[in-house]
This record gives sequence, C-alpha cells and structure tokens, in this order.
Amino acid sequence: MDTLLKILDTSVNFWVAHPNFLSIGKFSTFHEQDKSKKKDKSSRIMWAIAFLVDLHPENTWRNKPEADKKPVLAEDIIGDKDFDWDSVQDLVNEYLDRCMSIPKKELRNFLNKIHQRQSFIDRTPFTLDDYNEDGKLEKGTATQLDKMMVDTAKVWAVYDDLMEKFAESEEDGQARGGRAESASESGLI
Repeated sequence: MDTLLKILDTSVNFWVAHPNFLSIGKFSTFHEQDKSKKKDKSSRIMWAIAFLVDLHPENTWRNKPEADKKPVLAEDIIGDKDFDWDSVQDLVNEYLDRCMSIPKKELRNFLNKIHQRQSFIDRTPFTLDDYNEDGKLEKGTATQLDKMMVDTAKVWAVYDDLMEKFAESEEDGQARGGRAESASESGLI
C-alpha cells in the first residue's frame, strides 16, 4: 500500500501519531526548526502534506486534483489561506519518495497531467477563426478544443492501461493469502 500513515486524526499531533518520520533527516530538521507550542505548526503542515499526496484508503482527499486540494488544505488544515506550498516542496518530494514506488509516482504524474489538461480545456473559450482590425487572420480555438475533447477518451484509455499494468505488477508482489511479500521473498535481502 502506498501510505506512511497509521492514523488520519488531525486532532492528534502528526509527530505523536507518526514518530517514525523523525528518523528521516528532512522531517527531523523541519520538526526541530518549529518553535511553535508542541510543534503544532509543523504538525499541521505535515498533515496537509500527507493529505496532499498519501494514498491511504481512508484519505478523503486522495482523489481530488492537487491544484484543487492545495488552497483548501492550506486554509482548513494549515490555517493559512496564503500558505506557500513551494516552501515545503522538498518535504512533499521526500514524502513521495518514501511512500510511492516509481511506477506509482509515474501514474500519479500522469493523472496530474490529465487534470491539468482538463483544466486547460475548461478555461479555454471556444472561438472561431476571425480577421482582426488589420485584416490579419486570427486562428480560433474551436478545432483544437474539439480535437482535445475527442482525444480525452484516448488519454483516459492510456491511463487505464497503465493502471492495469501497475495492478498486475502489484499482484506479482503479493504472497499467499494476500499478505505483502517479506523482504527476502521480494529479493531485497
């Protein structure tokens, strides 16, 4: 499972709920630099990062596009609607490196691009070719948008194919009874 979370209770300090994160240098440094009472500020930021990227089955944020999640997490979890996500990108990347396999990261990136693509389509108005005041032809967007909308099914088919291949590779990593393979069974030791 692509998760590092044991519990999802934001009323509990993240560092208390997940002390194992303190064994990771970047998170430990982040924790140490927090001067707030009971490390509350860094705890809220870590909860937001977890909800942003962790695929825990009970993470109610996991299926929402990241661009849509960030402002809401900033306001509702961190308590700062103007929170600068770029300031914690190293922590987000470290979290991803720790909880996601390379194929799962690729799937995540592909899905993020699909969401960006759809957002682009949604924001782009339909226009037709027209001549401006100088008599110069200005190309419209209608043909391109129509093609993109038709191609959307193809893009999702590629994603579904990748998901199927990923699921097959995950099944190969399962031992009898559905348990995860041990380190020796998977060839790690």
